[in-house]
Amino acid sequence: MNARMILRVLVVALAVIPAMGGAQTMPAPAAEVPMLDPYVPPSARPKSLKVPVATEGTGLDAQVEAKLRARFEAASNGQGALTREQARAAGLGAIVQQFEAIDRAGRGAITFEDYRRHLQQLRTRNR
Repeated sequence: MNARMILRVLVVALAVIPAMGGAQTMPAPAAEVPMLDPYVPPSARPKSLKVPVATEGTGLDAQVEAKLRARFEAASNGQGALTREQARAAGLGAIVQQFEAIDRAGRGAITFEDYRRHLQQLRTRNR
């Protein structure tokens, strides 16, 4: 490429960039965690930096169950029972794949308690 052709490409690029809507911004992160210098001891860090404490044990179990219950209830439209078709429509692939194992009574619908019991059995089996 000669200098004249390079100049044309640059002119076209500079004309196209503003038409594309300018700079795009990144979405805000779900949670801000400050970057900490590993060489600064915690006692010397500014007090305004609050590092979130990780949830563990029964607190973590309760958070997970609350999230699972919320998704289950949303998929069942608040009816308390979920069919395979409702689970598929809501994108609950794990429930769809294991529906027969969860629905041991063969009713064609499961409750959240059925689902929770199934998860507990998997958990104890995999320990």
